[in-house]
Amino acid sequence: MRRWLLVLLLVLAAGCAAQTALVEGRKLLMQGRTEEGIGRLEQGVKANPGDAGLRNYYVRSRDLYVNQLLYEAEKARLLGRGDEALGLLGRALTLSPGNARVQAGLEAARAEQSQRAALAQARALFEGGQAGLNAAVIDVAADLHGVRTVDEQDVVRFEL
Repeated sequence: MRRWLLVLLLVLAAGCAAQTALVEGRKLLMQGRTEEGIGRLEQGVKANPGDAGLRNYYVRSRDLYVNQLLYEAEKARLLGRGDEALGLLGRALTLSPGNARVQAGLEAARAEQSQRAALAQARALFEGGQAGLNAAVIDVAADLHGVRTVDEQDVVRFEL
């Protein structure tokens, strides 16, 4: 009889812990403390892996927020705010480490940031009028356009 009572108490305690995590997580989400709320839900899922309701709520909340971060990062990237985009993508990566869309967003933001730096360097060289550097400017411009052949570089040279 004592064993059954002990098992019953453990089951009730586990259920209460899961319910507490769900209530606290929802409360944080409602307060706009989204990352904290998702973190609390994640703790609850780790402590109670068998609670399907808690797990579903956690996954849904996390995925919605990661999608929001992806949207905001893409918007920032398109507006030329690369550092902001990288920060948002970093937060998304923390919440969803294996997310392929986050990884792709990070790669795109880093590539664009690199291209902007190369373009600024090329523009400075070109506007500086330094002799012998026009070829370097053309090479940077060709890299930015993704051109690889000499004929394609001639096209880029013509566009400059």
